[in-house]
Amino acid sequence: MKILLAGRRYTESFALHIAETFEEMGHTVFVFEPGIKTGQAKSPLHHKYIQAKTQIHTIYKQTAWGREAAFKAFKKQVVQFKPELVVACHDFLTPEEVAWLKTTFRCKVVLWFPDAISNFGKAMFLNAAYDALFFKEPFVVDVLKRELNKNVFYLPECCNPKYHNKVTVTTEDYNKYGCDITTAGNMHTARASFFKLLAGYDIKIWGNPAPAWMDTEGIEAMIQNRFVSNIEKSKAFACSKIVLNTMHPTEIAGVNVRLFEIAATDSFQICNHRDGLPDLLIPGKEIICFKTIDELRELIAYYLVNDAERKQIATAAYTRTQKEHTYTIRLQHLLNCIHL
Repeated sequence: MKILLAGRRYTESFALHIAETFEEMGHTVFVFEPGIKTGQAKSPLHHKYIQAKTQIHTIYKQTAWGREAAFKAFKKQVVQFKPELVVACHDFLTPEEVAWLKTTFRCKVVLWFPDAISNFGKAMFLNAAYDALFFKEPFVVDVLKRELNKNVFYLPECCNPKYHNKVTVTTEDYNKYGCDITTAGNMHTARASFFKLLAGYDIKIWGNPAPAWMDTEGIEAMIQNRFVSNIEKSKAFACSKIVLNTMHPTEIAGVNVRLFEIAATDSFQICNHRDGLPDLLIPGKEIICFKTIDELRELIAYYLVNDAERKQIATAAYTRTQKEHTYTIRLQHLLNCIHL
């Protein structure tokens, strides 16, 4: 099947994992990348440049000529491919583009939205004629079904075993990544506020530099100011006793992709409780969860000195994740839901 993806392809991107997995499943894939190509920031200054460039392009696209130019560019790239299925990897397609795809190619067009509701933005998907909508957030699925009568499905994120798996670590790796507690991800205000409550622990936070306006006082020593991906991220997880997965407050009942990435590397994980978690990993057996910061401190104190229990829980999560929570399984479920 010829599948068009609307998404941004860069290291560890959602669209990249989906494209590679569809190809491994025997499909032909074309990736349309909306907007401008930025890639990953290579330095704090480069990060600021990317932010400024993106903001300028966003303003341009809000103009009539900007929208018209973007639509022409979209049609020019897609028309030769003639897709049989279109998968949007975020709210990248306008209602006009969705309508044109369905009319021109008589194909199904679906959205798999990988972010929390705080990143809904314009939520153009609510006015577009998608054949199906897929969300990782059970709360959103319930609301859109009940209140807007949308054809919507629950589809959590997952891991890519090609990149998220066990790794061999060396003494040099331990010298570089070793610590009691680690995490990896963008430094947003909720994460900064959270880790200020854990001052005094041996913590390394991996990811792009925090914005200049953000207050990071008290956690500067934790912030490594370095994006890690694939095998490097796996090594960072493996060299830490505890990988602390902090969910954004707007993850209502669902979970983030890091939950599966950590589990897939056979690393021990503690995360915020979310109501949808028990259907994915069993608390107490495959993952450890907390509801309050005091409870978290108690769990940290206990598991830092209980190596055998950490290993047992990490291995249980690894086994289940590699078996049940991969892109191949998720994408096959997506195809089944739309009868393809």
